[in-house]
Amino acid sequence: MKLAEWLSVILSGCTLVTIIIMFYRTFRDPDVKAEKDIGLLKQGCLLRHQGLDKDIAMINENLKLLKVNHINHMETDLKLLGEQQIKIFTILEERLPKRNA
Repeated sequence: MKLAEWLSVILSGCTLVTIIIMFYRTFRDPDVKAEKDIGLLKQGCLLRHQGLDKDIAMINENLKLLKVNHINHMETDLKLLGEQQIKIFTILEERLPKRNA
């Protein structure tokens, strides 16, 4: 074989190898990128869930504190309000003239 034929065979082989590598990378690169994106999404979801768990725990604790502290006060305030309302009605009944029907 002549030198020109050898160069042609070598260049053809290099071209074939380059085409195979490019074809391989065409299908591999999107998968690698997708794998990275999925990993980032999983990490983001995990962080978001942890944040939500903390928020829910805080809300639960706040509700417990509200129940313990404020609801008892509200009940006593409503009871006092009812007693004062009864006193006002009694005073009004005593002072306002009754109508004959």
